[in-house]
Parts: sequence; structure tokens; C-alpha cells
Amino acid sequence: MQPLSDDLARNRPGDAVRRKIRELQPNPLLRLLDRWSADPRLRSWKVGLVGERLTGKRLDRLRGHGWFTLHAIQWATGTDVDHLAIGPAGVFTVNSKRHPGKTV
Repeated sequence: MQPLSDDLARNRPGDAVRRKIRELQPNPLLRLLDRWSADPRLRSWKVGLVGERLTGKRLDRLRGHGWFTLHAIQWATGTDVDHLAIGPAGVFTVNSKRHPGKTV
């Protein structure tokens, strides 16, 4: 596992998922080809990455309204906080899930 940055503001939405995908498939060419694969080993991680990126993009739009967002905050245990929103109404953690066509 590669070392994590000390500056949490540099994390992009889904960085923890990207690290997991690289761990599961270290070869960049095979990782690219795996995008079209139905391999269940990587599929759930890829779908999760899409959800985290979409959520992060929407949360980042709040910056003009007094909010600051952090993404992919890694814990020493290996788990992460997908998104942390800090603003006028308080501090919120957001765990991204992707359920296309579903009401959550």
C-alpha cells in the first residue's frame, strides 16, 4: 500500500476506492481492459467509484455557499470516510452508495 498524503484537502472523491482497485489489479493495461469486464471481483469497486465521484462533485458545488469538503479520509484500520462536509450548518459525513434507478 502506498503512503497517504498528510494534506487531506488533496484527496479526490474516490481515492480510497482507486487505491483498492489498483491493489486488486496492479497492471494499468489490464485495469483499463477490466472496465468492460463483468468480473464481480472488481465490478462492485468500480460501481462504488462512480458513486463516490458523483457525490463528491455535488458536494464540491457547495463551496460557494460557505462549505468546505474533504474526500476519502483514510483511517489506520483501512476504512475511510467517503466525504466530510464542513459548513455553516455543522459537520457531516457522507457515505456514498450507488443504486441506479432507486430511491434511497
